Amino acid sequence: MKAYFLRTVGQPLILSDIPSLDISGEGSGLELYASAPLCETDRRYASTVLRNEASAAVRLWIQNKRYFPRLIISALVFLIAYVLASFLIRDPLPMVDEILIGLAAAAAAWILLSKNDAKATVAKEKEKKLFRTINTAEVQSDDSLKALEDCYAGLFSYDAATLCSKLCRDELVSPPVPDAVKEAALCYLKTHEPLMLKDIGKLKQGKNREKAEEELIHLATTSGLDIYATSFFYLLLK
Repeated sequence: MKAYFLRTVGQPLILSDIPSLDISGEGSGLELYASAPLCETDRRYASTVLRNEASAAVRLWIQNKRYFPRLIISALVFLIAYVLASFLIRDPLPMVDEILIGLAAAAAAWILLSKNDAKATVAKEKEKKLFRTINTAEVQSDDSLKALEDCYAGLFSYDAATLCSKLCRDELVSPPVPDAVKEAALCYLKTHEPLMLKDIGKLKQGKNREKAEEELIHLATTSGLDIYATSFFYLLLK
């Protein structure tokens, strides 16, 4: 597991490969990198973010692991509810009410089983192990991250409209980005910012830049699009 702590304007940015982690294996230690040693507050913040990602990864793993048993049980619940309802309900539209009741029962069973799966002992043990790894990881210095932090800070020298123009015209200079950081950035976007990833994909295609610039300016001014974060991740993945 690898994670990168980036000091940015406002809240720090944590990039890691934990959301794509193969929980089924024994796993490995965590390599936590930063441009300089972290203070206690920053270290606690990094641990909190990474533990949340680990919990989400474990939940996804246990849900996928028990998908078919959960599906079979939910189907059985549907059949039982349907049969019982067919005997208890007499209406002019046969099957409609019975199907609705069966679907509701199956959905309730699915939700209940999913919650129980998340509380399963094997999931909790995986989660505790990951938490220990995250909490005890030592912070390692990586000078290449300082260039990324400076790049992010430099974007704020432009106003939103100017930045949109430079981004769409590919006039922003990208710093050297290690492959592992690119992978962590892509993992972050897939997990937390799928819409931003989609926008970046359109920009990388380089089609109709004038129209793309107009759309970005509109989104940045009316829809709350973070054009600075979008520009930064574009440069990371460039």
